[in-house]
Amino acid sequence: PCGVRRVATAGARRASPGVNATFRHALVAHPSRPAPAGCALSVAGRWSSESLVLEYEILCGPDAWLDDSAPNVAPMRRDELWRHTCCEAFVAYADDPGYLEFNFSPTGDWAAYDFAAERTGRVDHAWRGPDPVVRSMAGDAPIRRLLVTLPRAALERVAERGPLRATYTAVLAWRGVGSTFWALHHPRPAPDFHARDGFVCRKFCNFCELLRRVFVASPETFEV
Repeated sequence: PCGVRRVATAGARRASPGVNATFRHALVAHPSRPAPAGCALSVAGRWSSESLVLEYEILCGPDAWLDDSAPNVAPMRRDELWRHTCCEAFVAYADDPGYLEFNFSPTGDWAAYDFAAERTGRVDHAWRGPDPVVRSMAGDAPIRRLLVTLPRAALERVAERGPLRATYTAVLAWRGVGSTFWALHHPRPAPDFHARDGFVCRKFCNFCELLRRVFVASPETFEV
């Protein structure tokens, strides 16, 4: 197990040297499935000229064992990653019921879906370019990290749809406890990452302009 004294410090921790964070958000566990004592989760990230880099940081409590698998030798696109420990990102069109879902596993596997509306019309989200790169990284004793590099090609097409909203979520599976469900905001009595009211990162509304500036004009970073 790994111990941590103060859960409240999770959102204030600095990102690892590989991520020059331009945003950091603390996630909360859904109250219907409380997290083991002393556990916390945050996500930090930045835009670069080639990608969106995300770092999910998990703080384990003194009696909490995260149930995850060793990295695969050959990571690949794989469905149903959410049945185990899995970090996620959702991007929604502000004026349309459609949205994207990205899943990232500590195994290195990933998934990307395009929904026509809430939980309906799902197809694989495809793009021309590199796959996401997902790496599980050991931190200090109480910390586990998942570092995700999401290529710009995965996001370029959605920018054409207009203003966007986003959220970051995770399923954390604990040995002997079961799964807990984490998000920036939980708008429903039961965990539901697809609920549009949970997409609270409204700074994605400027995503189209930022995409042009970041991916065309300069490698400057922006908060999302």
